[in-house]
Amino acid sequence: MSNREAIKAGIKAIYREGDTVEIRAWDKQHTIQVGRYKFGPGLLDALCRCEDAGLDIYYELNPTPLPVCSMGPG
Repeated sequence: MSNREAIKAGIKAIYREGDTVEIRAWDKQHTIQVGRYKFGPGLLDALCRCEDAGLDIYYELNPTPLPVCSMGPG
């Protein structure tokens, strides 16, 4: 299974349509990036880009009124 397929299987196992997921990622210099995505292809793409860039990441359900946003300085 590719990393993309493993990531896809992971997010499908714990999230569902309508969920907003917050991603926090950081590099070796501890520069933090944050993004919020609705469950779907955009979330998968963002997680895969972080993985491909070698960032350390975690993601969690974000049931707050904060709007979705692309990855950026956090």
